[in-house]
Amino acid sequence: MSKETETFGDWLKRTRKSRGLSQSDLWHETGISKQYISGLEKNARQPRSNKLMRPGEEKVDKLARALGVPLAEARLAAGYAPPSRTGGPTKGQRAAEYVDGLPEDKQDDALLFLQMLYQQYARPIAKVSEKEREKMDETARKVRKKRA
Repeated sequence: MSKETETFGDWLKRTRKSRGLSQSDLWHETGISKQYISGLEKNARQPRSNKLMRPGEEKVDKLARALGVPLAEARLAAGYAPPSRTGGPTKGQRAAEYVDGLPEDKQDDALLFLQMLYQQYARPIAKVSEKEREKMDETARKVRKKRA
């Protein structure tokens, strides 16, 4: 099936299987029922409208995290994000996806690191006081010490 005609259910099933996960695994990771996941993968239709089931963005995001795929990829597969005119997400969007994909306890470290980079390179050096520079250096030492 070509990606142009692939439904969200097709994408979900293909992605889940490529990662060696079962529907039960997704249920345990996301809290989304196995019946709902099965319905999506079978391209089930809604009873009254006869339209394909379409999960809300929150469910799509939960599934993306459980599958270890970028949120933008899952949202696009579900029909929520239009294709980018430039052919992909911005660097900032990619950075946010990387941080979102980290374990909860590592996200603060990643944000701190990004903040330090911003303070060091985005602001003119003359505007960074000696006290701020010392604080950044001390924070960098703490982060390096944590990693070691």
